[in-house]
Amino acid sequence: MRAVERNMPGWRVCAAIVIGLASACSLETEPVPGGLGSVGTGGSGGSYSSSSTGTASECDSDAQCASTEYCDIGASICTPKLAGGLTCTGDNQCADDSCLDGACCRTTCNGPCRHCNLAGAEGTCSDVPAGLDPDDECSGALACNGSGACAKPRSAACAMDQECAGGACEDGYCCNETCEGECKRCDLPGNIGTCGNVPMGQQAAPCNTAGQACDGAGSCKLANGTVCTAAADCFSGFCPPAAGFPDVCCNVACDGTCQSCNAQNTGGVNGTCGFVATKTDPESECPGVCNATTGSGCCNGSGVCNP
Repeated sequence: MRAVERNMPGWRVCAAIVIGLASACSLETEPVPGGLGSVGTGGSGGSYSSSSTGTASECDSDAQCASTEYCDIGASICTPKLAGGLTCTGDNQCADDSCLDGACCRTTCNGPCRHCNLAGAEGTCSDVPAGLDPDDECSGALACNGSGACAKPRSAACAMDQECAGGACEDGYCCNETCEGECKRCDLPGNIGTCGNVPMGQQAAPCNTAGQACDGAGSCKLANGTVCTAAADCFSGFCPPAAGFPDVCCNVACDGTCQSCNAQNTGGVNGTCGFVATKTDPESECPGVCNATTGSGCCNGSGVCNP
């Protein structure tokens, strides 16, 4: 006998099958009208989703699909539910019945600064990284702190680490990192909220006692004019020798003829390189003997030796 397929709105049924052959018609999701029974069963009316041929079943709602499927309204077919991490638009599409932040979430994800679709962690409820707020859950200028709560962003005034999204309150401001070191600050003009080195030559607690200054690289060194024993002692990196007088940190190398960084030699400022005073030669740089009366054999006050 030849199989006959009847088509009516919302249903399809095979009235007969070819003896000895499998049916060429698939089971549908709609109850068979008119008391004809479930398709292919001969029983009373019913609904179901799977096809006897393995093809997707037609549907108008999730109720017409198996528990592991949802009704794709656009295509009007029952579709397998999505695994965690896959893109979704509704809870009914997900195997875990939870579509959050555009992805099927494997667990509930309640509270501020929690997200189920972060890059690399799709489908897993995770804390939003510090400083971000993708869902605009934090009020005003606040941002997520990386631990599921809202906090102050970088450069905001603070008194405690817990106030800051990054967890670091340094020098009165939320900082990008823990700002440790003798000459590192998070309140430098023009760079509030970012840990940086105090400029060379400036003082900052705890490097703020007499004779100290920052070297511009985060370390506290001796200031210019302070007695030194090696160049590494000085923030400037210069500790030129001064024969007969204490060596002091200098603003420059000061290694030319008749030059000195010691005020006793130049009559200038201690720690600032200058020319040795005229008619003197404290470091015996000029040939012969310096005659302090005539100036012969002495420095001329301009960095040159008189004949």
